[in-house]
Amino acid sequence: MFEKTLRENISDGKINSLLSIKIVAENLVETTEERYAPKLQQPSLHFMLGGLSNLNKGKAVLYEIGFPGYGQKIKYSSFIGHGSPYARTIAKYLFPRDNKIGVIPLACKDIVNRVAFCVQWVGDDIDNYVGDDAQIMYLLDDDPQIHDAPFNKGKITAKVKAMQQNLTKVTFSTK
Repeated sequence: MFEKTLRENISDGKINSLLSIKIVAENLVETTEERYAPKLQQPSLHFMLGGLSNLNKGKAVLYEIGFPGYGQKIKYSSFIGHGSPYARTIAKYLFPRDNKIGVIPLACKDIVNRVAFCVQWVGDDIDNYVGDDAQIMYLLDDDPQIHDAPFNKGKITAKVKAMQQNLTKVTFSTK
């Protein structure tokens, strides 16, 4: 439904930026949620939409669109799905923010490994609904190519296990 509506809007000349695509997505989510959320007794759609601000050039932008059809620009990071509350808690300590300039001061490779770490930890030990291996992709400013983000699952798993082992050694004094 989204693709069909998007094609129609493109052929009508209504799509000229990622923001205009976001608005189409918001309207579809709102309409779908109005119809199905009462039957399911919960909001059902929540997703991310990303691309370059001017479609073929510009800054890479990511939006999170959820109930009731509201989309917001993601500044630092976002996790959606069953394990998202757990992943957010772990990520809070893995993604330092440089508040002076408003960016995460890490290289793309470091960000990919830290996201994989969060997904691996949550999927292995916290939330059984999180399945399969992490699939991480990224987009760079002024580059319309979507890149697959490679990471070493074995090394990530070892880091998760080491961190969990270190947490078992934490003690609290009652004095």
